[in-house]
Parts: sequence; structure tokens; C-alpha cells
Amino acid sequence: MFIKRWHQFSIIILLLFLNTVGFSAQENIITQNKIFKISKESIASLSVHLSKEKFATLETQLLDKEYNNKISRLIDKLKRKSFSNEEIQRVKTSLAFYFEILVKINRIAPLVSTIDKRKQAIAKKEKKIDSLMNNEKEEVLKEIKKLKKQQANDQEKFKRTIQELDLDDLNFDKLPGMLADLGYDASFYQVIYEQLSAYLSIAKKITTASAIIKSLEKITDDIHLLERQLKRAKNEEQKKSIVVNLKKLVERKKILHQNFTLNSTGIDQNSATETQNKTLDWEEELKKVFSPVIINLKELTEPTRKIEFLHADIAYYEQQIPKIKQGIEQIDILILESHNKKLKQKLLLEKKEWEQKEKELNTKYDVAKQQIIDLENDKISPEQALNAFKDTIFSKEGKNILLSMLVFFLTFIGLHIIRKIIFFINPLNYIARFKFIASLIDILLNIFIFIVSILTLMVALYLAGSMMTLAIVVFVLIGMLWTVRNTIPYFFEQIKLLLGYGAVRQGEKIIYNGMQWLVESIGVYSYLKNPLLTSNIIRLPLKDLINMRSRPYDKKEGLFPCKEGDYILINNKTFRQVAIQSPERIILDAFGMKDSMPTKTFLQQTIRNLSNGPFWAGVTFYISYEHRYEVMDEVVSQLEGFLEDEFKKSPFGEYLVSPWVAFSELTDVSLGILAWVKVTPEAAPKYNAIKMRLTQICLKAANKYGWQILKFHAITQHEPIQPVNEVTEILPKEIL
Repeated sequence: MFIKRWHQFSIIILLLFLNTVGFSAQENIITQNKIFKISKESIASLSVHLSKEKFATLETQLLDKEYNNKISRLIDKLKRKSFSNEEIQRVKTSLAFYFEILVKINRIAPLVSTIDKRKQAIAKKEKKIDSLMNNEKEEVLKEIKKLKKQQANDQEKFKRTIQELDLDDLNFDKLPGMLADLGYDASFYQVIYEQLSAYLSIAKKITTASAIIKSLEKITDDIHLLERQLKRAKNEEQKKSIVVNLKKLVERKKILHQNFTLNSTGIDQNSATETQNKTLDWEEELKKVFSPVIINLKELTEPTRKIEFLHADIAYYEQQIPKIKQGIEQIDILILESHNKKLKQKLLLEKKEWEQKEKELNTKYDVAKQQIIDLENDKISPEQALNAFKDTIFSKEGKNILLSMLVFFLTFIGLHIIRKIIFFINPLNYIARFKFIASLIDILLNIFIFIVSILTLMVALYLAGSMMTLAIVVFVLIGMLWTVRNTIPYFFEQIKLLLGYGAVRQGEKIIYNGMQWLVESIGVYSYLKNPLLTSNIIRLPLKDLINMRSRPYDKKEGLFPCKEGDYILINNKTFRQVAIQSPERIILDAFGMKDSMPTKTFLQQTIRNLSNGPFWAGVTFYISYEHRYEVMDEVVSQLEGFLEDEFKKSPFGEYLVSPWVAFSELTDVSLGILAWVKVTPEAAPKYNAIKMRLTQICLKAANKYGWQILKFHAITQHEPIQPVNEVTEILPKEIL
């Protein structure tokens, strides 16, 4: 009987074993038999290590090929296409690594897909459960329970698979491409990413926590060892050395404890236990002591200020409590996943500590909220506050202060009006040579007004008997003098500018933002002018002129390289007409189209103004060496006469000042000839047309005299380029 039962039991065990083995084998067969093809994603990383040509060859040879044993031989054939051994080995290694990870993802992805489907099914059933009848609810709850159990089994299987596969080196940037290679759509990436990243994060935290535990044990043993050595130490020198090392180890142990907490909970232990610092501004408090009015206001606003402080504390608690709860939940996950007893014990102690901190913060939170309720009940109404404020203002002390301030402002305004009248009637302001004396008088009057107004305020307070307020005024004045002591030299520099003895003087030229300006006037606000610009005046505060320098200005210098309507060459090649020029931007006309650039950038270019006076335009053309015997005499003289006659017949003949032709240079295969004309500034709008006409005339001359032309080169400079030394003596004197 026993043997029969044992035989039946053995058969059952064998069937279960074969079923399990069969399932695993089937899974392996599916994995092995799945066809993996080489995609663009699988070779993308090789584009960094190969040239464009070799990478294109690699794509042609490998894309859409099956990744199997034969692929290695196919890669070896790349040697014939100039691939080095090192590059071939890199290709093999990269593909092997990619498909190794791809096989692992192929095993994990179906599990994640199943978990996600069960999760969605559970959420769908839970969502509609409230709308069902009681008997239907029971059935649905049973289904949800069954699904959750299946989900837990799938989750456990997923964890075992992850542990078996070791995906620590997974590059999540490659994951979307791998999923596409396996036939999953883009939406599946987020699902698998959440599962993988969550598990790998927990695994990494457990590994880190275990390493910290080992380090703590080692440091604890070292501390005990040093403590024993300290007891046995015979002289003070040894003791000091041991104490120094002991302090270092204790500090390291403290840091490791903090790191353990941070790794386990994600909370910085230092910041989680400190409330916001409330600093006391002693200057403000000192003013409150001296001023009865402010003291009364402080008493009136005390409940409101306390409420604000409590609100700040509550906001801090509301921020920290969820963090601590989240940290405790994280510890629970680590305890559940960890199999190390020492690590579990340490995590349990850590959890108790943070649970205690959570209780303390919750208590403080409840107390702060209750205090706010009590203070809200004790707050005075707006009407009571207004009455208290009126009582303070209209008390004897308040009336004395208001009266004294009124006397101060009336004195200041009255004296300021008198100063304005003196400024307008003073004849010295209208005589240039007495401008310095007039400015000095105005400055002295300003200083006089300030001193007299302050003295009037102090006398008024003294006569009113407000000695406390008078003391405050004296205290404020001393504070002001102490504050501005470092700005006194700066103040004197401004006075020198106003008096006309500073580094910037009225009527002189100054450089501001890279542009030239005339100093129109100097005052509290100074005015700079450039008549060649639209919106040609800018206003600057006096302090901006302190670090500037001006110099006398001659009208011949000019304040801008051109004016609106002028035709210019920019950097000797770009032909434009100036449409608008302002302090900020230059608008240029290019045959009806508008260009613009910042004025500062414009002034950094080489500007040739064709409208400012006669200018040169010309071309260089190269003729064959066969003319080398007649080039210096016949060619030059023939071309110069022909150029003058033909140019006068052209529509531009009225603008001609003089032609100029010269032999310029020898090249390897040709002789260079310069053909120039000097024209009046009225020809500036036709600059491009003149150059084209010169090219046509030179071509016509070559045809007439039988010269063989090898090359043309248009001259874009404002003046002819000075040729080489051999022909310098034949240039016109005005060009040299």
C-alpha cells in the first residue's frame, strides 16, 4: 500500500517537474527561435567610430540581415572594403552587446505587458464597482481579488527574471529602439520604463545600503580599536595623535549615517529637522524703541505678524510631513526586498526614528493651527485699528511731529522756488565766460537749501519739546553721513562736471557706445547730440559721465562716416544707400530692399562714402604673355586713349574726371592691366553700372587691338590698389 502511494506521489512530482522544465524549455525555444534582424538602431552607435563612407557601406551590407552565426562571416568580408581589423572587431562587439540586451528585453517585455494588462483590468473593474448592485459587486470583487493575486505572481516572476538577467548596464536611451525591433509600439516604452526603473532603483538602493552597513561596521571596529589604544597610550603626544584620528573616524561615521538615511528615505536629515531661521534686524528694532508711533503700530499689528510667522511654520510642516511619509514608505519597500538581516535591523531602527519625527512635526503642526485660530479670534477689527492709529497720530507727540515735518517741507519748497528765480534772473548764466561762477552759485544754493531745511526741522522739534524725535533725526543724519562717506569723492566729481572742470566738458566730442557725440549741455541730466543721426539727441544722468573723457572737436573730423541718402561701400565690396541712421540701427537700401544692422556693428566695418567726393572705379584684366613686348607702351597707351573716348560717349561721360591705365603684375600665365576712371560724386548711384561699362570697354578694346584676354577681375575698392614696386612710378600722384 505504501509502495503504491509512493509510486503515485513520484509520478505526480515527475509530471510537475516535467511541466516546469517543459515550460522553461518552451520559453527558451521561443527566445532562441525568434528571428532578430539587424536594424538601424542596432548599428547607430557605430556611426561615431566609423567614417560616413564606411558607415554607409556597413548599412548596405548588414541592414535587415538576420543576426545569427553566419553574420560573423559576413562582417569579416568587410576587410575587402578597406575596414581594419580593429573596426571589424568593434562592429562585432557592438552588435553582440546590443543583441545580448535585446534578448533580455525580449524575455522581460511579455511579463511587463501582462502585468500592465492586469493592472488596467483591475482599474477598469474598480472604476465601475460603485455603479453595481450588491450581488454584482461581490462577483466583481472576487474577480479583482483573483486578478491581484495573478498580478502579484507575475510581479514576483518579473523580479526573479530581472535578478537572473542582470540589467544594471541597460541604457534606457536605447530602449525605445529595442522595443521597436521587437514589434512593440511607442506607448509601451513608458510602461516598461516605469517597471524597470522602479526595480533597478530599489536594487541599487539595497546595494548601496549594504555597502554603507559594511563601511559602518568597519569604522565602528576601527573606533573601538583606537579607543583601546587611547587607554594604553603612555605619553601625551600619542594620545593627541589618536584623538585626532578618532575624531576623523567619528565624523566619517556620522556622515555615513546621514548617507544611509538619505539613501533609504530620500530626505536630508539636516534640512528635515530645522525650521526656518527668523533673523532680527537690529536697526529696525532700534527705530521701534526710539519712535513711540512705531511702537504703538507694532503693538497693533502684533497678532497679524504672529499669524504670518505661524503660516510660514505651517507651510514648512506641510512640506516636510509628506516627505517623511514618503521616506518611511521607501524604507518599507527596502525592508520587504532586502534579505540581509543586519540591513533589515538598521532599516527598522531608521524607520522608528523617522516615525517619531513625523509625530513631532504633526504635533507642532496641530499646535500652530490652533494658535492661528486663537489669534484670529483676538485680532482687533479694522475700525478699532483705525481708531488706535488716529489716537496715536493726533496725540500731542504725533501733532508735534506732523507740524515739524510740515515746517521742513514748506521751508524746502520755498527756498527751492527762490533758487529757481535766482537762476533765471542771474545775468551770469547768459554770459559764457561767467558760466563757471553761475554754476558754482547754483550748487552752493542747493547745499544751503538742504542745510537750512534740516536745521528748521530740528529747531521746530526742539521748540515743540519732542526731544525723542529730535534724537531720532540726529541719529538718522549721522547714519546718512556714515553711509555716504565713501560716495563723497564721487559727489565732488559730479560737482566738477557741473562747474566745467571735469573730464567731460560742454561743446567737446565724446565717445559713447562706440559712437561720436557732441556734449550739448551738462546738468543733472546731460544731453549729447549727433546731427547726422535721426533722433540725434540722447539724455544721460550726470553720474554716467564721470568715467568718460571728452576732447575739443573740429568740424573737419565729422561725427559719422556718412549721412542719410549717401551711397557707400561696406568692407570694399557691398554697395548700399543709407536710408535711415539712428543711435540704435542703420537701415540700408539695397535696390529697393531694406537691410539693417546695429549702429555699433556698422561703425566697426570699413565704410567708403562714394557721395562724399570724387571716387575711383575700375577693373583688372589679364592678357596673354604674347603681348609682353608691347604691354608697357602700346597696350597701356592704346587702352587709356580708348577708355577715355569710349567712357565719354557712355551715359556716364559727364561724370568723368580722369582715366588711368597701368600694367600691374606678372602672374604665372598672364599680364595684369589696371583700368580705372575717376568720377564725380554725382555718379555714386551708378557705381555698379560704371564697373560694368568699364568691363565692356576693356573687352571692346581687346577685340579692336587683338589682345588675348585670359581673366577679368572687378575692382571693388574706393581707390585703386597700389601695384607692385616695379610699376609704382607710373601711378597718378593723387593715388600715391
